[in-house]
Amino acid sequence: GKTTLLQILAGHLRPDSGHYVVDGQDVSSLAPGALSTWRYRSCSIVYANTADLIPFLSGYDNIFLGRLNSDDSRERLNAVQKTLSHVTALDFLRKRVAIMSEGQKRTVQYLRALVCEPRILCVDEPFGHIQKAIADLLLRTILDEPRSPYMVLSSTNAVELEPYATYSFNLTEGTLVAL
Repeated sequence: GKTTLLQILAGHLRPDSGHYVVDGQDVSSLAPGALSTWRYRSCSIVYANTADLIPFLSGYDNIFLGRLNSDDSRERLNAVQKTLSHVTALDFLRKRVAIMSEGQKRTVQYLRALVCEPRILCVDEPFGHIQKAIADLLLRTILDEPRSPYMVLSSTNAVELEPYATYSFNLTEGTLVAL
């Protein structure tokens, strides 16, 4: 249910019923072209697995794929890389994704989401397949942004998410309940 909810919120799946509205716009009823534009401008998703990366492209190519304004994206990536360099080397971004470790692939997913400067960021299993120090720094970088996005996080271990959460919810049998 968590992953399905995130995919609906990110505009990758349509809800079977009901609507959801973001900044006055009913996202759930957008036509396919308008939904694609909304996703490009407003939303990023970091999946729990790394199957959404293109294996024969480098990490950098995956990060910038589809970015029309690559100068802004490169500037943003440089700032994030500078922050991450205190925790890990990012030389692996030049390698093809196919030969990266799962943690490196996961870092590519986060960086791709960050360069978009999304207003909504959905992260499925935020600490899965990535060093906690790197995930922590990436999440802190996102939250410390002057124009911080909304963030939807999903995890089986709520204790890991407590330092980041403003609100907590529990998804039980298809019902979202505030804690």
